[in-house]
Amino acid sequence: MIVDGTDACQVYDACHEACERARRGEGPTLIEAKMMRMKGHAIHDAAEYVPKPLFDYWRRRDPIARLEAYLVQKKRWLTAAENEKLIASVESQLEADREIAVNSPMPAPESAAGGVYCDSGCHQIKPSTQCQHR
Repeated sequence: MIVDGTDACQVYDACHEACERARRGEGPTLIEAKMMRMKGHAIHDAAEYVPKPLFDYWRRRDPIARLEAYLVQKKRWLTAAENEKLIASVESQLEADREIAVNSPMPAPESAAGGVYCDSGCHQIKPSTQCQHR
């Protein structure tokens, strides 16, 4: 199925329907969520090859702003003031956590490879004897 990937409600409904189909034993569902990546392919890519009107169109369809407007204006789950207070609280917590991270000591360089590869004994891969190709 194809949905507007900037509409959280459409994405939720499609995913919910796909899960229900799977639970009924009707197989998997492919969901194509149409939206646009708002940055280039990498940090050095300013995406200057994308026409400005296209960026403007998709910027107006920002999924976070759309969901926020839906929850505050249509569903009225929060007032505008409650929403602003919630956002300020989250930003304050993020800033406090950022300060902890910035002020924490750097890890030892030799620890950089830790946890990257499976250590011996983390799990065993046993050869299969079911397939015998010669």
